[in-house]
Amino acid sequence: MAVGCVAPVAAYVGWFHSWYGSYTLSRSAGFYLWGRVSSFAECSVIKPPANELPICPSGSPSSRRPPGDYIWHAPQVRHMAGGGPVTAANDALLRDFAVRAVEAQPLGYLRAVLDGLALSVEWPRKDDYPSAGTVYLYYFHLTPWTIPVHTWVAGGDAYSDAVEYGHATPSRVFRPVAYLIDGYQRVFYTYGPLFGLIMLTGLGGVLRLRLRRRRLPRLSWSPRTGSMLPWATAVVLLVFPIAVADFDYRYLLPVLPFACLAAGLAFAPARVPSPREPLPEPRDDLTSQVPGQVG
Repeated sequence: MAVGCVAPVAAYVGWFHSWYGSYTLSRSAGFYLWGRVSSFAECSVIKPPANELPICPSGSPSSRRPPGDYIWHAPQVRHMAGGGPVTAANDALLRDFAVRAVEAQPLGYLRAVLDGLALSVEWPRKDDYPSAGTVYLYYFHLTPWTIPVHTWVAGGDAYSDAVEYGHATPSRVFRPVAYLIDGYQRVFYTYGPLFGLIMLTGLGGVLRLRLRRRRLPRLSWSPRTGSMLPWATAVVLLVFPIAVADFDYRYLLPVLPFACLAAGLAFAPARVPSPREPLPEPRDDLTSQVPGQVG
C-alpha cells in the first residue's frame, strides 16, 4: 500500500521539478499553512523578522474568519509583491512565517487542530463554516445557482470559467425529481455523532480494554488483524487537512470508507493461532540397549 501511494506522488514530484525546478507538489503550501496559523497567530508573541511583518494577520485571532475563508480575502497574501502568494519566494516566506508561528504558539496550534476535529463530530452542522457561500454549494437546491461575474485572474470571469471547464451551461433544475433530492439530502447523511461512533468502533478493532479481576483494566492490542490499516488511514485523512489547512466538511468524504471498513472489521472474530501439536516424548527402549557392567 505504501508503494502504491508513493508511486504517483513521486512521479508528480518529478514532473513538477522538471517543469518548475523544485521537488515539491505545489507552490501554494505556504499559502495554506499561513491560513492555518491565522486562526491563532499573534505577531506580538511570534516576533517575526522584518521581512515577515507585512504578512502578519490583522486583528485579534477571535475577530478573523475561519482559515478556509480568511486566506481568500486577506490583503496581506492576496496582494503580495512579486506575483502573489504562489511564487517560489513568497510561498517560502509564508511557510517560514507559519512554522515560526507554530513554534512560538504550540498550544494555539494544538487547540486549532482539536477544534477542527470537534467540528467533524458536531451536530447540527455549522452552515457557515468555512463560509456560508461554500456550504451552500455542498447542497442541491430548487433554484439554479447564479454564478457571479467575478474576475479572479486575467483572461476571463467565473462564469466563463464554469462554462469552459464544465463544457456545459451552468446548472438546471428538473422538477419533481429535484424535490426528492433536496429532501433526501437534508435527512440522510452522516451525522457528526454517528461519524464519531464509527471512528470509536474502528478503534475498538485496534485496541481492547481488558478487565482483570481485582486489578485495574488496561489497554492492549487486539488480536484481530486487518482493522489497524484502514483505521490508521482514516485518522491520517481526517487529521492531516485540518493540521495543514483547515477543517471542511468535504474532507470527510475520503475518511468515511476507511473508517467504516475499520468499524466492520472490529466485529470480525479474533484469529487465535492454533495450538502446536505436542512433541512426542522420548521412550526408553530397553531392547536396543547393549547389556554391560554398570560402572
